[in-house]
Amino acid sequence: MNSLAWLFLSLIMALPATALADAAPPAAATLFQQQFNALVADDYDQFMAHADADFAQALTPAEFSKLTDALAGIFQPGDTTAYLGVLRQDGVRVHLWKVTPAAAQTDYLVKMAVRDDKLAGFWIQ
Repeated sequence: MNSLAWLFLSLIMALPATALADAAPPAAATLFQQQFNALVADDYDQFMAHADADFAQALTPAEFSKLTDALAGIFQPGDTTAYLGVLRQDGVRVHLWKVTPAAAQTDYLVKMAVRDDKLAGFWIQ
């Protein structure tokens, strides 16, 4: 490999991952922010406002409460989020987000599944 190609490859590898990822589609970014805000506010109705029928049936208020209780004090308004990309899985677009809470030493991966412009799933790892 010539030195110019090596330099270019080195520069690309040194870029932050977010610089290499596509920007979030506006509709996905808006939906993610609405869902994140609803989680922080412990607002089940707002969280489910954009859910498809299957997800609405699967996530009960009690399950949502368990989730928000577990996240209490971790996720806060203004936490840093970064869009990582999208996966196509069986007719569903799974948008990947990195959440870096100011109040925690751990980053979280959030997977937000969207089908027909409706929330079909939301996982936090």
